[in-house]
Amino acid sequence: MGITRVLHPASRCYHASNSNVLCKYATCQDFNIFKLSSQQISRLKEKASESVSSVCVRVTGFNVVTVLVWRCKALSLVEEEEVDDLEKESTILYAVDIRGRLDPQLPSSYTGNAVLTAYGKAKRKALLEELFGTIVEMVGERANRITDEYARSAIDWGEMTG
Repeated sequence: MGITRVLHPASRCYHASNSNVLCKYATCQDFNIFKLSSQQISRLKEKASESVSSVCVRVTGFNVVTVLVWRCKALSLVEEEEVDDLEKESTILYAVDIRGRLDPQLPSSYTGNAVLTAYGKAKRKALLEELFGTIVEMVGERANRITDEYARSAIDWGEMTG
């Protein structure tokens, strides 16, 4: 995997001994694939678990990878020596599977789409300075807000405006 110029020293978000997973400055048209092994994801989960305080949030592989990508993308846009860039807000949108959140739950044989979008929002400075687990907790809490009532409301809204 080729790595190009990194603009901000903090955008070096994760480095495992056998891998170079660095954040790349990208324009909206760039597409990158970062390969993370199950061992690397396990290490990220361990790191997040050290600082997660809520028992209501599970530290999942999805959540830690979401936070890694969010942190890397947000910090890659910070120009060196530009403190104002750290005060800008960053937003991430991510899919939440609602199959198990509906009452009654969808059957395991259901093969259609059953996702809604959750989002996280934070200043780039917080993404830089907060503990990894704290940001994972925020992502998990936002996903937990999607309940049966919320999902049904979103479906109704989609039908009315669709």
